[in-house]
Amino acid sequence: LTMALRSTFHRVPRWTLLVIAVLAGAGVGALDEAYQATVPGRAQEFLDWVADVVGSLAGAGLALLIRAWIAKRHSTASEVAG
Repeated sequence: LTMALRSTFHRVPRWTLLVIAVLAGAGVGALDEAYQATVPGRAQEFLDWVADVVGSLAGAGLALLIRAWIAKRHSTASEVAG
């Protein structure tokens, strides 16, 4: 989601897009838990929502690591070529 937002909102700082992505993940998780309360045989669980938030944070962290790795590879390739 962060990468998709970045391709749409070029001038917004990356950290802002990262926060929006994490909040979106938390919001979708909350909506999912609220919906599950209406489904017979399903239960609304706070810890499930916490797992959704942790997953969003993990995804955001992974996106940061991938971005840093790509930037490092790009700068190394530029130094070798130059």
